[in-house]
Amino acid sequence: MKTVSLAAALALALVTAAPAAWADEGMVSRAEYEQLKSEFEALKREVRELRKTSQTTEQQVQQTAQKQEQVLATVRGAEKRGVELLPESALKPGWERARVPGWMDAGKLKFMNARIARAGEMDVYMGVDTVGRFQALAQDDVVDSVGASSVVSKHLSPGFQTAYGNLSFLADFDNDVELFFDIFIADKPHADQLQGNEGYILLRDLPGPLGETSWGQALFDKVDIKLGQFELDYGDSHYRRSTNASSWRNPLVGNYVIDPRSTEVGGEILSHPGDLLPFGWLVGVGSGGETQDFQKNHGLSLHGKVWGNPAENLRLSSSVYWVDHAKNPASSRANLFRSNRSGGPYAGVLDDGSAPGQVVVGAGQDLFAAEAALTWERNPWEFFSQFGWVRDHDSNGSSGGTPSNAWLYYSGEGKYNFTERLYGALRYSGAKALALTSASDSTRDLGSDGIVHRIQVGGGYWLTKTLLLKGEYVFQQYDGFDADGSQVSGVDAWLDPNFRGVIAEASFSF
Repeated sequence: MKTVSLAAALALALVTAAPAAWADEGMVSRAEYEQLKSEFEALKREVRELRKTSQTTEQQVQQTAQKQEQVLATVRGAEKRGVELLPESALKPGWERARVPGWMDAGKLKFMNARIARAGEMDVYMGVDTVGRFQALAQDDVVDSVGASSVVSKHLSPGFQTAYGNLSFLADFDNDVELFFDIFIADKPHADQLQGNEGYILLRDLPGPLGETSWGQALFDKVDIKLGQFELDYGDSHYRRSTNASSWRNPLVGNYVIDPRSTEVGGEILSHPGDLLPFGWLVGVGSGGETQDFQKNHGLSLHGKVWGNPAENLRLSSSVYWVDHAKNPASSRANLFRSNRSGGPYAGVLDDGSAPGQVVVGAGQDLFAAEAALTWERNPWEFFSQFGWVRDHDSNGSSGGTPSNAWLYYSGEGKYNFTERLYGALRYSGAKALALTSASDSTRDLGSDGIVHRIQVGGGYWLTKTLLLKGEYVFQQYDGFDADGSQVSGVDAWLDPNFRGVIAEASFSF
C-alpha cells in the first residue's frame, strides 16, 4: 500500500504548505486558489480510487485463499474416500499406450490411463474414446439396389460422419482380479442408443483364502481365467482394428476387408507363456452368439489359439474357431465374421450398411475358420500380416448342411515411426472366394476366381498425449466374380464395383 501512503502524504503536504505560502507571500489570487483546490480534489479522488483498488486486491486475496482451502479440503476428503486426483503430467502418451510391452495380452489394465479411485487393494480406472471423421469418397459400377438391371455410378458428396464414443471402466484388485466393462455411447448401427460391448472378469489369482490354498496357487501360477462377455481372442488383427470410437491402436482409418471380430458370452483359459510350454496357448468356449440362446440344439462355440516369440521382436500366432447351430434352423447364426456392433469406418459406399466395403463371410450356422498371423516390431519399423481360411457349411441357415461358402483372406501392412508422434502406414487386405452359393440353385457350390482388393495409404500424428489425427487414401475393387451367385455381402460383385477417396479422422482417448 506504498502508493496510497505516498499520495496521502503528498495531499497533506499541499494542504499544510498553502497557509505558509500565504503567510510569507500574502494572499494568493483567486485563480491560484482554484487551481490548488482542483489539484487537491484530484488527489483526493486518486487516493479513494487507490484505496478501492487495494481493498479489492485484499478481497481477491482473501477469496483466493478461501478457494485454496476449499480445494485442499476437497483433496483431503477425496484421499480419505480413496479417490486419487491425477495431474495432467500423469497421463501416459497415447503413442506409448498403443504399443506398450505385452499389448496383445488378455487384460486391459496396462492400457488404462486415468485412475479415478483407490480403496484398499482396489484401483478404479475410467476411459473415454471419441472419434469424428470427414470423408470424400467416390464409387463406380454400383447399382441403386441389389439385383437392379441398370448400373450407375452413384455420386457421393464429401462430408462429416456421425461422431461416436466409448466409455469404459476397469477395477483392478491387487493385480489378481480385473473387472472390466465398456459401453458404446453411440455407434453406426445404433447412433442414438447405448450398446454394451464387453463385460468380463479376468482372474490372475484367486482372491481371499482360496488363493492361499496349494491347488489355487498351483493352478494360477500356470494359467489365467476369463469369464463373461468378451472379445474372442481369434487372430491378431482385432488388436489392431478400430472398434467404434477406440481407434488409436489402428495405424490407419479403415479396417480389413474380412474382419474377424466378435464378442461372446463364455470363458477362456489362458496359459502363461514359458511355464508349461515354450509358447502361449488358450482354449475357450462361447455361446456361439452375442446373446443368450436356450433353444433346443443351439450349439456352443469352441476356439483355441497358440502364440510365441521364436525370435526377438517377432510374434507368431495361430487360431481356430468352430460353431454348429445347423441342427436348429431357428437358432442363432455364426457370429465371428458378421457381428460388428461398432460398424465400419467408411460410410455411404456400396451397400451402405453398418460396415460398407467389408466382406461378411460365415453368416450361416455351421462355421469353421483358421488363421495364422505374424507381427514384427523393431522401432521405427512395424510389420503385420495374416492369412486365414473360413468355410460356412450352412450359409442359408437351413438344416442339411447345404449350401456352403468358402473364402481365403489375407493382409499385410507396414508402419514407420518418423518420430514418436508422427508415423506413416501402408496396408493391403484381400479376400478370395473359393466357393459361392448359386443364386439359381441353392444346392450346389460354384468355383470362383473372384477377389476383393483393398489398399490403404496414410499415417497419423499425435497432436497431444490424447488426441490423434489420422488420414488415408483408400481404394477397393471387386474383380472376377461370376454373375451366377456372386452377390457378396449385398453387393452385385460381378459388376466389378469399386470405391476410392480420402478419409480423415480425429480421435480422443485417455
